[in-house]
Amino acid sequence: MIPHREEIRGLVTSHSKGIEFGAMWNTDGSKAWHQRYNHPLWGLEGYFSDLGNDALGKQGAISLFTRMPSFRRPHFSAYWHFGFGAGYSNATWDIETNNKGIVLGSHVNAALSLGYYTELCVGEKLSITAGLRMTHLSNGAVVMPNLGTNNAALSLGCRYSIKDETVSTSPIDIPAVRGMQVNIGYTAGIRQNQPAGGPTHFVHTLSFAGAYRFNYTSSVLFGTDIFFNTSIRPFLIRDNGTYTPSDLVQMGLIAGYSKHFDRMEIRIMAGYYLKNAHSGNGSLYHRFGFRYRIADHLMAQMHLKTHFAKADYPEIGIVWYSGR
Repeated sequence: MIPHREEIRGLVTSHSKGIEFGAMWNTDGSKAWHQRYNHPLWGLEGYFSDLGNDALGKQGAISLFTRMPSFRRPHFSAYWHFGFGAGYSNATWDIETNNKGIVLGSHVNAALSLGYYTELCVGEKLSITAGLRMTHLSNGAVVMPNLGTNNAALSLGCRYSIKDETVSTSPIDIPAVRGMQVNIGYTAGIRQNQPAGGPTHFVHTLSFAGAYRFNYTSSVLFGTDIFFNTSIRPFLIRDNGTYTPSDLVQMGLIAGYSKHFDRMEIRIMAGYYLKNAHSGNGSLYHRFGFRYRIADHLMAQMHLKTHFAKADYPEIGIVWYSGR
């Protein structure tokens, strides 16, 4: 366990140990992005770990993942690993039964994994794998407390190919996608404030943005956000004794970067508050997430909004867009 907060340091009393298992498939090269990203793999995995302390408990997760090749030869390959799914922890904070377990306030959490794996072929269908991996569990501040867990691990394993897969290497014309896009999005999020056990607050966001796609895989974006954030109401009352509805409106400028995978894009954004009646989290905010095109000119989106490494809330919504 990585003690990423001082409050967690005393809970890390021994090494964690665990297992991961899954099934993977090669992309077959039939789409332009398969070849543009050097034929990545995708799959479904299970993860289980004992964190070495009863207050932290045991956790597991089921995730979709992709492995993006950074080096690929007939007998040796190396991959970046990215995974996202649902996690479960048997230990949560409880004032009577687990008042030291301040890392998670809910049994069900989001699970994120990032790793780097190497693979050595030792037989026609058998490979030995070794890697470094970080697994993060958090509920995104939907339920407090939410310090989250970061479990770093060295792994050793094997991969067995059940059947041969055909991978096309015939060149595919890359679509001409360079150009501008404008979009209008709406998202809704929920969060709790400290102390634990308080009410749930809603946050609504309107976003207006433009994006310039400069090649098949990448684009940059810029725009503005307008938040109606009910979670800051208790802080305004605490600090000022009162508030007006306009005080719950926050505004910010955003800039970001996207990686495109056919209908899906993964996004990272940074924002600066232009209007913010509650300055307790500073002037900067961030978003990480993805969008998926569900119809012409319409996308679904999901993000986690943070203030640096501190989760603010998860959000889900829709986007109307025009352009490339």
